[in-house]
Amino acid sequence: MFGHNDFRLLGPIEAHIGGAPLDLGPAKRQAVLAALLVARGTRVGDSEICERVWGSALPRSAKRTVQGYASRLRRLLAGHADVDRVGGGYRLRVDPDSVDLHRFRDLAARARRDPVANLADAEAALRLWRGEPFAGLDSPWFHTLQSTLGVERRQVWLDRNDAIIARGDSDGLVPELSAAVDDHPFDERVSRQLMTVLFTAGRQHEAFAEYGRLREALRSELGAEPQEPTRLLHRRLLDGEAPAGAVGSPRPRATVTPSAGERVARALSLVSSQWIDVPTVAAMTGLPREQCRTVLDQQVRTGLVLDEGGGRFRATFAMASTTADEEEPLRRFVAHYARERFGSFGFFRFPSAGHGDGERTTHPAGRDAENLEHARGLARERGWTDERWRLDLVSGYRSALRGNFSDSLEAGESAEEAATGLGDDDLLITALFLQAVALYAVRDSLAPLASRLGRALGIARSVGDAVRVSDVHWLTSVLSGAAGLRATALAAARSAVATARREGDDLAVAKAHYALGTALSQRGEHGPAEEYCRSALVYFERRSEPYPLGRTHDTLAVIAAARGDHRDAVRCNTRAIEYYRECDAVLYRAEALVRRGAAHRAVGQAQLAEEDWNAAADFHAGRGDLRRTDRVRRLLRSLA
Repeated sequence: MFGHNDFRLLGPIEAHIGGAPLDLGPAKRQAVLAALLVARGTRVGDSEICERVWGSALPRSAKRTVQGYASRLRRLLAGHADVDRVGGGYRLRVDPDSVDLHRFRDLAARARRDPVANLADAEAALRLWRGEPFAGLDSPWFHTLQSTLGVERRQVWLDRNDAIIARGDSDGLVPELSAAVDDHPFDERVSRQLMTVLFTAGRQHEAFAEYGRLREALRSELGAEPQEPTRLLHRRLLDGEAPAGAVGSPRPRATVTPSAGERVARALSLVSSQWIDVPTVAAMTGLPREQCRTVLDQQVRTGLVLDEGGGRFRATFAMASTTADEEEPLRRFVAHYARERFGSFGFFRFPSAGHGDGERTTHPAGRDAENLEHARGLARERGWTDERWRLDLVSGYRSALRGNFSDSLEAGESAEEAATGLGDDDLLITALFLQAVALYAVRDSLAPLASRLGRALGIARSVGDAVRVSDVHWLTSVLSGAAGLRATALAAARSAVATARREGDDLAVAKAHYALGTALSQRGEHGPAEEYCRSALVYFERRSEPYPLGRTHDTLAVIAAARGDHRDAVRCNTRAIEYYRECDAVLYRAEALVRRGAAHRAVGQAQLAEEDWNAAADFHAGRGDLRRTDRVRRLLRSLA
């Protein structure tokens, strides 16, 4: 479609059209271009672009800035690439071969199929690198991608070394491998490669010395022994057998049980771009949490592990591993985030999380949000379908809390497709719930929700899950009340309470009490409304669930304001804002700021009202939400 172009991401961002370099402008515009190029011709939503470019530190005008950059890129690339506006996002259509990142991955894939025969492909892939990928771009998404690509490049380099060794022309590798061993002293695969090339070059004493160095380093720093493939190679060399063929992963003769230190080190090494906590390490290793903490403290003292504070750790090294080594701990990492960490996301009960109290769950914010996205990527990459759709749902609900409802709707629709294919009714109900929430926010109407909630109710009844029936009534009540359908909201809330009480499910009862309290407050029945809300608070506080706590305090603030107790309204709104901050529910926090501003004004605190309303207006303007922005600015003008 397009002529010869060259987009370079594996180093500083560059674009060459017909051999001539383009001036790509400021770093943030380059970041938008890079974010679209990485997507390989698929749509990237506005909110996703903003997060890729700025991370959580979004400027007020982020979306407008992205639109301006996209418009400029469209003009700059006219006739050579298409920058299309597609459903609340952008798609950049270029020949994948014109992007060095995609050429690298395609060449690497060909080289993996037959490393010896396709050695030239591995060499070509490595030559594409001009330095640190995305040099000059500074955001968590690009930093994670840099780490991921670094791992991919290292894998290609290691496979290339094996292919060169297998061809019998490895003398030139000695300086390169010696330097690599200095940089990665615990990487057994590199050590095996160096031992092999030294031995075949007639430098047997140095080969044995390298094995001794590796064994001593593992023993003293990790409390581990060399893996069986390394010991097998050492025995062959001792027997005078010149190793032939690849040295990457010989089949072990016996199973070797790794020590606790090695298991913890390997777990952190496999997710070395992430900061993870003790429960995650325990999930990956199968060790008790107390033992993991003791091992981590030891490894922090020796410099193998960094301690960020707040109980989060990251490896400072990468250990050699085979696919078999990686599979179980990585699957455990993904499952931990898919099933245990966010099994009951606030109000929303996720598939197979079970009913009742269970273990306390958290909301994905900060490092947990980064780990959630990393787990999603692993699940997609490795085809772990069950975990993938659970993580998609959690990410979709997180997007809803942040006001990114288009992303939520997309996640819900994808999950519906998966649930249909898997025949998973529980997953399908949750997907329909997510769609309902997103559709109401996007279209501000109950009309498109009727079929979703009706289907969810029918499925729950058909499988005899009364708790899920209560959940449908709860969501119907909440959305009906938001739309001003007070009678419908009250009836649905009463149905939710009756069903939940019959089943004795604490979460369902608490949700139903919240819904009934909210519906009653909308009808002016503030006494019983407050009683139901405070009943719900008892459960939510026991579970320390920030989002439901925020919503319930929001309703209590409305009740207090309706009674004329505006100081109590300020207190309740302040609590709601704190809970929303804890779970990264930035949209709901902005709306609570609006209500607290009204309470401040009612008690004569105009300056505090102005501060709250300015903060809310800035947030809505940054999202490009003109309706909410205008509403808040009218309030600000009323102060004049």
